Amino acid sequence: MNTFLNADFLLKSDTAKALYHNHAAKMPIIDYHCHLNPQQVAENYGFADLTEIWLGGDHYKWRAMRANGVPEEYITGSKPSYEKFMKWAETMPYTLRNPLYHWTHLELKRYFGCDKTLNAGTAEEIWNLCNEKLQQPGMSVQGLIQQSNVKVICTTDDLNSDLTYHKLLADDEKDFVETLAERLELRGHTVRVVFDGLAALSAVTEEMPDVVVLDLLMPGLPGDEALHRLKAAQPDLPVILLTGHEVVDDTGLSPACQAYACLTKPLSFNVFLETLEAAVRECRETASREGGRA
Repeated sequence: MNTFLNADFLLKSDTAKALYHNHAAKMPIIDYHCHLNPQQVAENYGFADLTEIWLGGDHYKWRAMRANGVPEEYITGSKPSYEKFMKWAETMPYTLRNPLYHWTHLELKRYFGCDKTLNAGTAEEIWNLCNEKLQQPGMSVQGLIQQSNVKVICTTDDLNSDLTYHKLLADDEKDFVETLAERLELRGHTVRVVFDGLAALSAVTEEMPDVVVLDLLMPGLPGDEALHRLKAAQPDLPVILLTGHEVVDDTGLSPACQAYACLTKPLSFNVFLETLEAAVRECRETASREGGRA
């Protein structure tokens, strides 16, 4: 017996299934319009509970709750989080045939591993399950973005915004990379730093490094695509991936399967250094056996 949400949810023909599973499912998301909070992205915010992540700023859910006669104090007011969530759970059955019903259950399935349909009777169980999973490292804002294979995000900002957190995102990543490079140079490593995937490909061609370190979220060319191109050109080149969430993949399709190692941020520098130096040794041993790299 099929569950409500199976692997072929909403895919009604063999053609639809083939297009989705063989092509669309693996493609990155280019999100040209969203309501993500840039401050939360910059600070890699962790959500306290399901109400905060689901109802904290979702005006579509608010509209459905109001249409269902839910008092405003349970929507944008000061009622406790659990009581707000219960009102959303009570509203859920009335959204059947509305995309909200599909979105809600797809999110429960994909991010929380929950197959249950949300209603007043299942709400407490779902609340406890999801809140426990929200405390895991990969469930922060940046972790969720990476899990979703999002490569471009265009936020909806106030016209008067000074874009402080957009700048902070860029500056913070640059500072992180430069600090990492400085610490490696102090330990005798020669480091070249670039800040996008295309520049990384050019640098590898010019420098012929012993090891490459890539972040999965990079401008220009995403880290997974840069990795794919690097390994196609130089299969023996060790590549270390940095990511904001733990990569778990049993399909063999994850970019981590091509990488020498995949390390989760925030990094332990000692673990990073040990991994990098092991990759360098392996690269040099391989080159020595082959009489020099091609």
